Amino acid sequence: VSTFLTAMTLKGLTFLISTQLAALFTWSHSFLLGSILSATDPVAVVSLLEHVGASPVLTTMIEGESLFNDGTAMVLFFIFLEMSHGNEVSGSVVTYTLFRLTFVAVIVGWFIGHITSELIGHVKNDSVKIMTIMASGCFVTYYISSIHITGTIGPLCSEILSTVVCGLNIAGVGKSYISPPVWKKVMTIWSFLAHLLNTVLFVLLGAHVSDITKNITKTLCIKELLYMPVLYVALHVIRFVSISMFYPLLKRIGYGITFNEVIFVAFAGLRGAIGLGLGLLILEDKNSKSFPDEVKDLFFLCIETQHVSK
Repeated sequence: VSTFLTAMTLKGLTFLISTQLAALFTWSHSFLLGSILSATDPVAVVSLLEHVGASPVLTTMIEGESLFNDGTAMVLFFIFLEMSHGNEVSGSVVTYTLFRLTFVAVIVGWFIGHITSELIGHVKNDSVKIMTIMASGCFVTYYISSIHITGTIGPLCSEILSTVVCGLNIAGVGKSYISPPVWKKVMTIWSFLAHLLNTVLFVLLGAHVSDITKNITKTLCIKELLYMPVLYVALHVIRFVSISMFYPLLKRIGYGITFNEVIFVAFAGLRGAIGLGLGLLILEDKNSKSFPDEVKDLFFLCIETQHVSK
């Protein structure tokens, strides 16, 4: 829903900027950029919630929504990237790709997560061995998922979704084999690694962006810059509308959610490393017919505006 509404908004903005840009910025580009901007990052928000002592339920909902959101965004990204390159993608291919990238990811993640959990049960609360097994399980899951099958769109399955499912299996089954003190120690180490790697990733991506965009920023027009605040507000409204559509269902299942929490979650959808990484793939694309400089300008502006606004 968010990707569709964002794509419609982006297409409308290009018409307001110039008809020439609207002609170059196709519907495939709109949906591709929409999928990138739909990916969220919970790191900063979760850190703030933990600092102020907010409900763990709210923190869990934001983290879980973001993880599955990122996985879904990558699935749509691969499909719309193929279409942006001018390749015809039939309905059967889209259905097959969605099935392979999502359901196969669940199978791979669950299977390796189950094996990992059983191995954890044989190490007798040794925190070092537990960390080694958990890290190995996640790495193997990601590696297998990233294998590319010739003639298909994207990898074997979504690496993010499969790794998330693997982690969920470990948290559900593997945790039962670990004593609370050891589990707390393991989670502290994982929290540190997550924060460290997220920081390093942003530093590396920032340095990489400066090299890629030296020529891009020379061709930006003032009108494009003026419409970026409009896009920023529109993305928050779209996210609120998307979550509100499912509010009647969300308040009756799982943890349940109040309307005040809907408002908070809508504004907690900051854009993070996944969106920036996918954006870099577009900026580095050498196919000038699929992605003219004017289109890359708009991709760069939209993605950077959302990240700077964090």
